Amino acid sequence: MEELVVDVARSGGVSNYLDEVFPDAEAVKEHAAEFAERVSWEASAAEEDYHGGGVDAADFLPAASRFLERGFANLESYRSKLLDIKDQRTSLLNHLTELKAINAELVQARREESQLRRAKEAGDSMAAIHHAVQQRNGHACIQLIGSLTGIANQVREANDPELETAISKMCSEAVTVAKSAYEEDLRLSLEAEGFPMAVPNATSKPKGLEQIQDRLAFLDAWQSTTTHLGLNENSDLQQPWSIAALIRDGISRYRFHFSSRSSSLSDPHHPEWAADFVFARLTEAMPFLAIIRPQADVAFANALIGEYVVRIISDMKTANDGELIRHAATVTMALELRLHGLQHAGLTSPVELLVNDEWFVSTWAAAEMSHAEQKTSEAVQKILSGDWTVDEASSVASAIQNAEETCSLLEDAKTKAKVFGLITKPVLQSVRSTLRGTVAGEAENTDFDVTLLDADRFRACCRAASLAASVGNMLNEFQESSIFYMLMVEACANGEDSGSPLFKQDVRRFQQEQAHLSSSIVRCVVDRFRNDLVPYRNCVVYGDLSAPSPDSVLSHDLSGELREPMQLLEHRLGLIQSALGRTRAANRIWREIADELDKQVFEDIFILAFAGGDQGTLEVANSSNDFLSAKMRGRILRQICFDASVLVSLFEIFTKKVSKVFQRLSEATTLLILSIAGEDEWNKTSERSLVLSVLEKLPTRPGDQTASEAATVLRENLHVTTLTPREAKEMLIIAGLLLPPLT
Repeated sequence: MEELVVDVARSGGVSNYLDEVFPDAEAVKEHAAEFAERVSWEASAAEEDYHGGGVDAADFLPAASRFLERGFANLESYRSKLLDIKDQRTSLLNHLTELKAINAELVQARREESQLRRAKEAGDSMAAIHHAVQQRNGHACIQLIGSLTGIANQVREANDPELETAISKMCSEAVTVAKSAYEEDLRLSLEAEGFPMAVPNATSKPKGLEQIQDRLAFLDAWQSTTTHLGLNENSDLQQPWSIAALIRDGISRYRFHFSSRSSSLSDPHHPEWAADFVFARLTEAMPFLAIIRPQADVAFANALIGEYVVRIISDMKTANDGELIRHAATVTMALELRLHGLQHAGLTSPVELLVNDEWFVSTWAAAEMSHAEQKTSEAVQKILSGDWTVDEASSVASAIQNAEETCSLLEDAKTKAKVFGLITKPVLQSVRSTLRGTVAGEAENTDFDVTLLDADRFRACCRAASLAASVGNMLNEFQESSIFYMLMVEACANGEDSGSPLFKQDVRRFQQEQAHLSSSIVRCVVDRFRNDLVPYRNCVVYGDLSAPSPDSVLSHDLSGELREPMQLLEHRLGLIQSALGRTRAANRIWREIADELDKQVFEDIFILAFAGGDQGTLEVANSSNDFLSAKMRGRILRQICFDASVLVSLFEIFTKKVSKVFQRLSEATTLLILSIAGEDEWNKTSERSLVLSVLEKLPTRPGDQTASEAATVLRENLHVTTLTPREAKEMLIIAGLLLPPLT
């Protein structure tokens, strides 16, 4: 077998060896083929000769028989040679197959020998690492872990996954063994100093400081080396092992007190206990840790703050109580203020950690919103019912201020804007909804007749208008003067939430609510007075108005048909004045009411009713009341003037210059009262003839120079500026001055 291996190797392979051993195999095949072809040819030639008669049958048959025998003999010889060659090649191939299997076993044996050698080397290195750890020989540990990693790399190159996995486990175990041993030594050293159970005095140098720092130095070197060797996953995200070991027991104490079911302090309804513990522990431990290791105090503080926040979020999710979440957030904000007092740079903000949790910030904002909405709604209801104090009056402002104070401790401006919007916008929406329901009630029936508002609803409507105005003004002042608001707007404008400022739309909506409420108040007063004025108007038209005698003074009673309407009007004006006071909102409302009533009474009573025709139709005004005597007309005019003066006087609670508000009625009354004074008294002045002569010349067509001259005369002599000359002429026609003199 060994000779066969040597021969095959010397020939350069199995194929070459076969060619050398059997060089005549192909020749045998070629000779056999040639012989068979020649036999076939000779047989064909003999057959032709035989059939052609050229060969005697007696000679041909024996010769042919011999020829065939010889041919078959040669063929059998060739066949035997080929079979021998085949058997020899088959035997040789079998030997070669056995040789291949033996060679594979040899290669596997050598590989296993290498694996065993490397496994032994890895085991020896692991044992040496354990020994070095026991001896606390950090330098040897670092060298040996490098050797063990080198063995692992060799195995990896040799493509042996099983051994590679085993040695990798050894490497991980070695890293853990050394790390755990030195961490335990560090814990014992710290415990000897009294940490973390009792924090030692930081004013003096700890006795075991050198040993503690040696342990910390090894952990730093061990982490750096093993990271460089690729034995630490996510090394960029890991805290230094030395720092982690230094603060671990302090964190464990917090978990024992506030995460253990057996601890009496583990009560989610008292987050202030955990906050007090955190602050007290940091106050005690940070000076000591700063001596042990630079930045160890900050690392411990941030780890403890993080643990506190994680526990708070977990407890709040379990409790799921809005008021408790508000309390926890308040406690955390107070803790942050106390931490600022420590004046340590680099401390993590517990509030920022809280608001970085999407669940907590949304739940907290919802709880703050619900609380603010409830308080604001109660205050608004008290304001609308009249049972309110200064606190209720400033409830919306307080909600905004509290939201500002809540968000001012947040670090990120976008987060401030987000939380501030989550708290305040629903509150403002709730206030608007409440205000909107004061007119038509909770059903908000759009077909509701505002003239049917009772005194309580009308008073509530007035207060709602006042509140809408004050809230709108407050929001407007806030967005113009608050630095906090300006920073939020700037943050939103520079980010993805760019758009209109937070309160811009709310200010406009409250202005719209105020306008709607003011319009409802005006409509309620004016429309109701218009409806109540119908009986009085009919009495004027038909001359049934109760009026004093012509020689009486103007200190007589109000017309009976106007007593109830005037009383209701006076009552509602008083409600407006008491609810709104001397505010812009009140000023707009009563002025609009006065303007509407001035126009309404002038047109419906002085012009349309008494004149009996459309405004500006002199012919109708001249002839419609011919059935009334001049005496009766004078009495009615006196009563109308007195009634108008009473109406005007009702607005003296708002202003003393009522004549400037009711300009139409004041000027019409001036014309009528002067005409009632009598022709003789008018003749004593030059104004009578001048006014009458100018107005008599006034044509029926408006717009010529005569109208302009008449307007000048009225303004300079009677201070009539609002009424047009044509309206003044109608007044005098009504008074009878442009008719036959009174008798």
